[in-house]
Amino acid sequence: MVKISLLIVFLLIILTDGHTQKSVIEIDNVQTEKGYIISLKNTSNIQYEVTLTLEVTNLKGYEKPITVLIPAQTSSEVLTLYFKNLYKPYDYSTSYTYKSMPSDAELLLKDKKKEDSSLTKFGTIINNGIIIFTVEGCSKCNYVANYLSKNNIDFKLIDISNSDENDKLMSDLVKKDIPSVNSVIMPVVIINGKAFHNIKNLKSFLSNLKK
Repeated sequence: MVKISLLIVFLLIILTDGHTQKSVIEIDNVQTEKGYIISLKNTSNIQYEVTLTLEVTNLKGYEKPITVLIPAQTSSEVLTLYFKNLYKPYDYSTSYTYKSMPSDAELLLKDKKKEDSSLTKFGTIINNGIIIFTVEGCSKCNYVANYLSKNNIDFKLIDISNSDENDKLMSDLVKKDIPSVNSVIMPVVIINGKAFHNIKNLKSFLSNLKK
């Protein structure tokens, strides 16, 4: 039986903020009758540019380093390797570098998160306008914020990830409208003081905001 050795070599990881993060980009492979399908997964909340380099033995399909954009929370097939000779050992190793390449919508959200999100500031607008409560890793929260941004609908974004004050503010607003609620399902959207959470059909909900 031919032994397949797969060696993942992690080389220099390039980040625009200069800090190393583990498992932001993951490499996956699926073996088929003809070879391997190589995929890259972006586990972060922003888009990344990834350059993948391979060393192959008795495999074809790779010629030079591959550079691709991988959107946030997305897995993409980037390469298929084919066996040259099934009776000879085959092997490959991978290395990659990556750097953040946020989309325009992601940059806008980043700027909004930098705003002061204290209770004092938002207390004056809770009953007038739209507030989105977001948390790190919430793809639906990002979807709502991106939709409003693209449709030029003004809103405020409050991140509860590292703020007990913001988390309490969100819970208080939801319980004010829904006293019996036991758990809050993100995203939470406040429209003119009224709280919405556990939104089943986000597309329909958001389309009504344009009317």
